[in-house]
Amino acid sequence: MLRHVILFKFRASASEQQRQEALNMVKGLGSLPQVREWSVGLQAYHRDKAYDMALVSSFDNVNTLEQFRAHPEHVKVRDYLSRVADWIVVDYELKH
Repeated sequence: MLRHVILFKFRASASEQQRQEALNMVKGLGSLPQVREWSVGLQAYHRDKAYDMALVSSFDNVNTLEQFRAHPEHVKVRDYLSRVADWIVVDYELKH
């Protein structure tokens, strides 16, 4: 299984409404068929070096992650997020 983690930093120009829309859109991606696990949340309290939102998800393998990334709904959300946030990603294998 592959763990997919993204940390998002909203741009200063992003309004509270845009931030909430981004959260709702990312939450909605958890229902896509390739997703095994999906957890999204906002930073719980202010910290100078903290990111604003996190996504922790799991996929069966790299192929299902790539299918997810190509899904039209993911592309739509990614395009929206690219206007209001920056992010970093790490993907790693879960060994049992």
